[in-house]
Amino acid sequence: MPSKSRPGWVGIYVELPEALAQQLREYCERTGGKLSDEIRQAITRHLAYPPAPTTPAPFPASTAPAEEPAPPTPASKPKRKPKGGSQ
Repeated sequence: MPSKSRPGWVGIYVELPEALAQQLREYCERTGGKLSDEIRQAITRHLAYPPAPTTPAPFPASTAPAEEPAPPTPASKPKRKPKGGSQ
């Protein structure tokens, strides 16, 4: 982190996987570049040529079988009383 602020600049803290950070340090040592310059160039290039957006995966289908509506039942006729009085 910088010891004093500079007008027009903002400090950002970013955590990187250890292996990636080590690769970046080694790259800067080989090329003589500064870590901040390499990160700034990478971000600028990424914003100028962003990768195609990825669409989120759809929600998985329910594992329960879909309920089908019950078939309509025919209207039952009212029961008639038998004619004639004999039982």
